[in-house]
Amino acid sequence: SWEELTRPLILCLIMVVVILVMENRIIRVPVQRVSIHNEYADKSYIAFKPYPIGVMPVMFAVTFFMLPQLVLQFLIFLFEKNDALQYIYERLKMTDIVGAAVYLGIIFTLNILFSFIMLSPGEMAEQLQKGGDSIVGIYAGRKTKKYLRSKVLKLSIFSGCIMCFLMGISLGLSLNGEISSELALFPATGMILTGVSCTICREVKTYWIFDSYSFFV
Repeated sequence: SWEELTRPLILCLIMVVVILVMENRIIRVPVQRVSIHNEYADKSYIAFKPYPIGVMPVMFAVTFFMLPQLVLQFLIFLFEKNDALQYIYERLKMTDIVGAAVYLGIIFTLNILFSFIMLSPGEMAEQLQKGGDSIVGIYAGRKTKKYLRSKVLKLSIFSGCIMCFLMGISLGLSLNGEISSELALFPATGMILTGVSCTICREVKTYWIFDSYSFFV
């Protein structure tokens, strides 16, 4: 009914606004390029988004959350009389506070892991050093690598906390019985849809701009 959808829709709209702000916000790390000696030298930078890899952790969280459940189901099948396994399996669900906490923990952990895997700050620092470039005010090499890793870590923790907070509100309402458990992950769908839509729009814009220069190519 509309009454049941009201709160999840409000949460979904809040998530959409937050994702749009984070998608279109750019954090610039100024870079000194040895090959640039003109007016554009001061405009060279490394760009980061407030949430480095977007909504990818939310997309994969449910999959990673289901893995231990499948393992427990298999163990329960082998050891039917094991009460401990049955207890853990019952607690490891979205309808239980333990399962909800595990789900949020998975989102937070995946956000940090994927950020380091996808952005690879160590490789980024090596490429800057090989090109003779450096971040303004920081020596190339080990210090640059340490700075970039710290930057990625801070951004991933910040974005992970925001995503967990927003998802935690939805799961908390579900645990309190204020919304249906079937709608607990509905705001996550809006988050994913917004992130994917922003990516598609940027790709379309890029191809549109490229086609505008096709005469010169």
